[in-house]
Amino acid sequence: MEKSKGQDVVERIVGWLSGYMSMPAEYALVCAVWAIHTWVSDRMDVTPYLCVTAATKGAGKTRLMVLLSMVSWGGKMAADISPAATYQVIEAYEGRVTLLFDEAEKMSAASAGVMRSVMNAGYRQGQTVTRSVGMKPREYPVYCAKAFALIGDVNDTLRDRSTVLTLSRGKPARDYVIGQA
Repeated sequence: MEKSKGQDVVERIVGWLSGYMSMPAEYALVCAVWAIHTWVSDRMDVTPYLCVTAATKGAGKTRLMVLLSMVSWGGKMAADISPAATYQVIEAYEGRVTLLFDEAEKMSAASAGVMRSVMNAGYRQGQTVTRSVGMKPREYPVYCAKAFALIGDVNDTLRDRSTVLTLSRGKPARDYVIGQA
């Protein structure tokens, strides 16, 4: 039986990710399907988040975020992004962007609280957060595909909206070099 174009794309992404990441094969499959999903997430009512965790540094969380940014629709690395910038990016791209938050555990307490509201609402199409701009309320759209990486566990509300992958240290088949396909 001949395989479909979709199956071929999934297999190519799985192979590509597996070449640069040491992770279980089923994780590579989940990441490939999630990345493909970002290309059509604007047509969905909800979008599952991808949460990448590890107990220690050096497990490949950042590498996976970078790789996913290359195959996701409008992938943007968002390490240390402010809440205001997050609103503006989502609005500027009309939700047709994939935000990949690296080192999510390092957000300041104030920033983390605001970002939690973006994450809690932003998985469902049409959701907004309201902020005061020039003494007037303004609603910002917060729906778009999002992935986040952190050391430790994620809070229970985000866990409920996420596919969670827990990485551990390993050695990839080859080294990742920026610009190399």
